[in-house]
Amino acid sequence: MIDFAGQCSYYSSHQIFLSPRAFFILVLNMKKKLLEKVGKEVCSQKGSIYEGWTHKDYLTFWTKSIHQYSSEKAPVILVGTHAEKKTKEEKEKFFREIWTSLETKDASLQNHFDRKRMFAVGFHENECIEKIKLSVVDVVQNLDHWGEKLPYSWAIFEKFFQEKKNLKIINRETLLAFNEALPQELKLEKDEDIKTMLQFFHDIREILHFDQESLREIIILDVQWFADAFKNVITDKNHAAEDLFKLASQWDKFNESGELSDTLLSAIWEMNNNGYLEHKDDIMLYMEKLGLLAKMEDNNWYVPCMNKKSFPAECFSSYPASSILCYVFDALPAGIFQRLVAICMQIPWKLNSSRDELCIYQTVAVFRFENHNILIGMTPTEIQLQMFVIEGEVDKSTCQQIKNKIDNILNILSETFHADSKFVFAFKCKATGFCDNKESSVINESEFIKPTFQCPYCPIGRKHTIKSKDITKYWIQVNDDEAEPSEDKGISKSSLSESSGSSESHPKDNFAKILKLLQVGTEAVRICFDKFFPKEDLEKTLKENETDMRRGQFRFLQPQLEILFPKQGGSNTSVSSLSMDVTIMYKLLRNFSDIAPQEMDGEKNLE
Repeated sequence: MIDFAGQCSYYSSHQIFLSPRAFFILVLNMKKKLLEKVGKEVCSQKGSIYEGWTHKDYLTFWTKSIHQYSSEKAPVILVGTHAEKKTKEEKEKFFREIWTSLETKDASLQNHFDRKRMFAVGFHENECIEKIKLSVVDVVQNLDHWGEKLPYSWAIFEKFFQEKKNLKIINRETLLAFNEALPQELKLEKDEDIKTMLQFFHDIREILHFDQESLREIIILDVQWFADAFKNVITDKNHAAEDLFKLASQWDKFNESGELSDTLLSAIWEMNNNGYLEHKDDIMLYMEKLGLLAKMEDNNWYVPCMNKKSFPAECFSSYPASSILCYVFDALPAGIFQRLVAICMQIPWKLNSSRDELCIYQTVAVFRFENHNILIGMTPTEIQLQMFVIEGEVDKSTCQQIKNKIDNILNILSETFHADSKFVFAFKCKATGFCDNKESSVINESEFIKPTFQCPYCPIGRKHTIKSKDITKYWIQVNDDEAEPSEDKGISKSSLSESSGSSESHPKDNFAKILKLLQVGTEAVRICFDKFFPKEDLEKTLKENETDMRRGQFRFLQPQLEILFPKQGGSNTSVSSLSMDVTIMYKLLRNFSDIAPQEMDGEKNLE
């Protein structure tokens, strides 16, 4: 049972404890209006991204954190306090407003709630407390892992972890030696069995362990001790002023920009005398993995959650720039952006600077790559990416190279604790600026399959036409000599010849169609194929699922349906012809769509 700290400084460390094998109780004060700003006595927000937040903002923040770091279906019990003297109608209105507030922009967050798990509690209302207890029992017994059978030898390892907890950290060799000393019937024989066991105890936060590169040999046994190591670093200003008087200027810089000197870090940990300095190298490796901080030049560190500098957009608006690419998440907590920036610093991409200050802000970081500058920013719902140059033109291949790198990082970040996190691509209308919080100007990538279209979001007095290629050319590789996407429907039969090496192959004829498919939701298509289209009976599956697919049950977009079910003379193709085309597309999705654009040579690669 974990009670999370309320101070906003600690929010970035909450991901450590948000387990996928958990349920959550979210408590709200029913006396407060959702749009009422939270009082300063609750959280010292000045200068932070949480400044001016309402109770609704915090509700969304906590639910997004659960959604992102635990799982997208982790159950939440919602408890409203201070319900005394409130009528039944007033209580219903309170919960209805919460439900409606999530529905507008974050409908996916509603999956965590159920009206049967919403309770209004006042003083001396023991009956309601009993209902909450029964709800807890019901929730626990319906968790996916309830009733799961585990090897009984794992209890021996749990006892081992607990007995060695005072060591704080052990290496993998110590664990392997313990395993070897066990009786044969309790010993884990395979390395894979040890990995599975470690993953389980990591998932329930008994330990922290990542089976990746340099982290593989390190097992953190005291998770709270590790979290406290970070909490001590981001100590509050009053405490720092008293205990770090001799390093006041260094701490002021850290408190403003998040730039932490190694001298200051050592002084903070030395004050607490909790063994942090003894394990410093291992602790820092794990903190870097979690994106809590990043190593900078001269052995200094960057702690994103401490940065309070606002982004001076006007300083960057006059340079030649690309269009703005958006990664739109189901739920985007600030921690994802902070971890992204920390990892980009480790690539390493050079941070830009303005005089003596690094161009790294609360919601935006500016990096240099060759002769290009990279803007990476965050709004409440998406991460944005834009390239600019000081003079000349933005190079499209460089944009695509950077995009692929960011894609990979975000995919890794979203899988640090669980693999359910999702994002889709979108683009910003050119009438709006980088990270200007005008979310309505973010246009889904599916709109850009049309050569031109009217901007759906700009007000009627400023309506304008968008040329798709002007926006997408920076981020999606298309042959320069390629015409606008063909209106011909489906992948032609020449593709069959093409895949079999026939002399009749015409890859260029099909290249635009395949790109068109890949640009409008490749991942959704692959998931559907993986789950619903068995290779051994593809033709039968396509025929049986056609109705559901056309209704959108499998989340296909219209352009994808047109490729899956091409029309000829107003009627559908035969199933045998269809299965031939789709079998080819299936193969292409498996073998082609994961190739990075810079590794492709257009029609030659496809052929």
